[in-house]
Amino acid sequence: MLPAAVLCMLPAAVARAHQPPPGWSESVGPGDAFLEVAPWLGVGGGASEVGMRNQPLFELSLDVGATLRISEAVRVGLWGQVRTATFATFEPIAGVRFTVAPADVHWFGVDGQLQIGFDAGAGYAWRDVSRFGLGDGPVLAGRIWWGFVAPLRLLSAYPWRCEGRPDYEGQRCTPPAGGTSGARLYVELRRGLGSAEEWEVSGGLDFEVLGSAWFLTGG
Repeated sequence: MLPAAVLCMLPAAVARAHQPPPGWSESVGPGDAFLEVAPWLGVGGGASEVGMRNQPLFELSLDVGATLRISEAVRVGLWGQVRTATFATFEPIAGVRFTVAPADVHWFGVDGQLQIGFDAGAGYAWRDVSRFGLGDGPVLAGRIWWGFVAPLRLLSAYPWRCEGRPDYEGQRCTPPAGGTSGARLYVELRRGLGSAEEWEVSGGLDFEVLGSAWFLTGG
């Protein structure tokens, strides 16, 4: 029910958070920021396998990416995540992120991008043995996601805005930094190492924290 409710609220949240200020004249597109930072909240589920025993799991995660613009459609950077499985684990992960934007789109009255992302990293899992059936140990994680991402206006400012210059009016410019909001679907694979050897496969929905907070607080 929660992912469905989030999807219902998201179009209004995105539309309200992305209206440019009065007098906006520069043409700044999604993917133009040199540095892009955004936190995402993920909700999903899946299954784990330990030996010959399988069990379902629920997961909740906070995902943060910081990427640099390589080209209009390609970004590369760092990825970090803190995740819990069935509220019985605490799993910080650090790694790298690679994103590709195959198309610019105009959804919910907002210019944005369809993005495909690949994350890979390593970390450590602290587990409640009595509930999860495994001890603590290192983990490897890989993630593929797909979704809609758009520039974010926050606190009456427009992070993607460039200073107006009459001689460049109407031309694209490259702002130094920006935030994003949107929603995406993900699939994740995890591998426990050492004495806590296991496989986990999960999937679900990510939504961008700042855009959602802007909507819920009446921004």
